[in-house]
Amino acid sequence: MKNNQLFMRCRWENLILLNYPCDPNLLKPYIPGGIELDYFQGKTYLSLVAFTFRDLRVLGFKVPFHQYFPELNLRCYVKRYENGEWRRGVVFIKELVPKVMIEWAARNLFKERFGHVQIRERAKRGEKEASVYYSIREGNFKHGISALTQAKAEDTAPHTLEEFISQRYYAYNGNQRVTHEYRVEHVPWKIYPDKQIAADIHPIRLFPKAFDTIWDKRPENAFMLDGSPVDVRYIQALKN
Repeated sequence: MKNNQLFMRCRWENLILLNYPCDPNLLKPYIPGGIELDYFQGKTYLSLVAFTFRDLRVLGFKVPFHQYFPELNLRCYVKRYENGEWRRGVVFIKELVPKVMIEWAARNLFKERFGHVQIRERAKRGEKEASVYYSIREGNFKHGISALTQAKAEDTAPHTLEEFISQRYYAYNGNQRVTHEYRVEHVPWKIYPDKQIAADIHPIRLFPKAFDTIWDKRPENAFMLDGSPVDVRYIQALKN
């Protein structure tokens, strides 16, 4: 891809994030060269994120029969210093989708860590409440993530863990030789208050086994974001 090329245009909705403190040594093998882990109050975090894709276009083309699908991903938080400022972003350890074509293209054409799994979303929105439920099935294994919140989202409070996790406008992949940088362009997402978020998560076989013990614990923090239209732009390849 060319520098500053629009790679993907879509809409992301109903983002539920389960956030776990994580030993940085577990995360470092997934961090490409030239990128640092980002810390909040001395901790590094791993997030399990369920959300919904809509209106997907890749390199300007609408993908037939792929205009709506949910995704489940595992990500951590990183930063890179350039031109006097920190670019705060994410690294995806694994992304799971129910669409075989999306998984194949992401793995083989763009070298992303994708896998295929059955995911379904149920969402309802009324005047006072909003509810979202994601069901995930791996063979005979079932997982579920749900949120019940107020119907109206609010601005994310500054200097909080929620802001640290949600306000990320870069993404990175690659290895120790070459790092690919993307800019994720969207309005600041809002958070739903008075949340009731529950998760029934067992070790997910398509995620690295090094993280299996995390699912025995309750997340330190969990919340739901509203989402928005998103442009993902390929910025550059960084040679390390």
